[in-house]
Amino acid sequence: MEPFEKALDFCIKSGIGSLIDQKGRIVIAFSGGADSSALLSFFCMLKEKNPSVHIICAHMNHMIRGSESDRDEEFCKKVCADKGIALEVCKRDIPEIAKEKGMGIEECARAERYAFFEELSRREDCLVATAHNADDNLETVIFNLVRGSGVKGLTGIDPIRENRYIRPFLSLGSEEIRRLCRRDNIPFVTDSTNADTSYTRNCIRHRVVPRLCEINPKAAQAALRLSRSAREDCDYLESEAERLVSSDSFPVKRARELHGAILSRVILILYRKKAHKNASLSEKNIFDCKKIIYSAEGGRISLPHGILMCVDRDIIYMEKDSRESKDIPSVGEAVEINGRDEPVLFHQSLICISENGNYIKDNVQNVYNLSLHAQVDCDRIYGKVFLRGRRPGDAFEFRGMNRKLKKLLCDKGISRRERDELPIIEDEKGILAVPYFGARDSALPTANSKNILHIYVYNTKNTEKE
Repeated sequence: MEPFEKALDFCIKSGIGSLIDQKGRIVIAFSGGADSSALLSFFCMLKEKNPSVHIICAHMNHMIRGSESDRDEEFCKKVCADKGIALEVCKRDIPEIAKEKGMGIEECARAERYAFFEELSRREDCLVATAHNADDNLETVIFNLVRGSGVKGLTGIDPIRENRYIRPFLSLGSEEIRRLCRRDNIPFVTDSTNADTSYTRNCIRHRVVPRLCEINPKAAQAALRLSRSAREDCDYLESEAERLVSSDSFPVKRARELHGAILSRVILILYRKKAHKNASLSEKNIFDCKKIIYSAEGGRISLPHGILMCVDRDIIYMEKDSRESKDIPSVGEAVEINGRDEPVLFHQSLICISENGNYIKDNVQNVYNLSLHAQVDCDRIYGKVFLRGRRPGDAFEFRGMNRKLKKLLCDKGISRRERDELPIIEDEKGILAVPYFGARDSALPTANSKNILHIYVYNTKNTEKE
């Protein structure tokens, strides 16, 4: 079968053909290399058969190879001009960006390249076609295997990703594409860095793959079959996990009953809700998360992208690690709240202070759900009043004893998440009032109290203004 016929057959079987028919607009990732040059010729052929297909080319100059990078850009411009096809060019100083972000050159180049494609795809409302081939898929599977990415890594390169990115050449081998270019006089340029084995993928391409092909000359096709099988299994398991996750948290008891394969995917779904939809976790990350879930004590673990997984009594949830965010002030920092005419927002709580409770009735109670209410004798307050977060060693004068706040909260069954976000009201003597417990003993109103300070703590979580 001819290469383009084989690619067409793959498009039909993989669903790429249907997407092309639906959209009709395609951005071709055009580097100028043999694969992308052949891909451009493939789509020009499709356009001849179906004039409604609209083609745009996109080229990124990574500025990695100096004058050679500029040469590739000029080559792409000439090819597109000769064919009468629009070309979008983007220049990014990848070495400098990688240095600033602390990323590897390969990783940074890919991230910037796909950001460019994403922007074009949304702006033009079109698909993005990349020239990944069967050998690229084999290299990806090997790369994922050696870095321990788990079964998901064996799925290799998806023919269709996010219903936006399409890979029509996945059934073609690299040498098969080059033979096609030579036979049909399809011009292309060669990237000199492709021979540099200091890059991980080049090392796999030039050293590992040839040895595998000595064992099985059709190793790339075998990897495609493996990827397809692994993808089907992963798709099923992920759909089952998604069916179980209906919110940002998950019951610990239910998690412990799940098969390990499903639990792994439940953890990943919860994680992506806080990170981003394409975020991934290593097998070690998943193993560490499971270890905490199965432990009797629970706890928390730091994950990539500044996310914490927390197992708190009966629920599992993810949250942003405040230590990773410069926008979140230290919860131990005290803020003066002597002014009694404006509410103060603290994590998920809105704190309002009102003498005799008049302010609250007219301004806030119809917007937020009332959570807790404490009363304090104004004449028994020492100095200024502050709002702060809970601190290690906090103690509270409660029911005739100086009690450790942590133990009080644990005994009352307050979750770790609520404890960490709990607003503490204090004066210059110490803790004045705590939600769930009210004012300290020495500040409680009596029958003779003349001025009562009302402290309202409203829960703002999952509540929106009308």
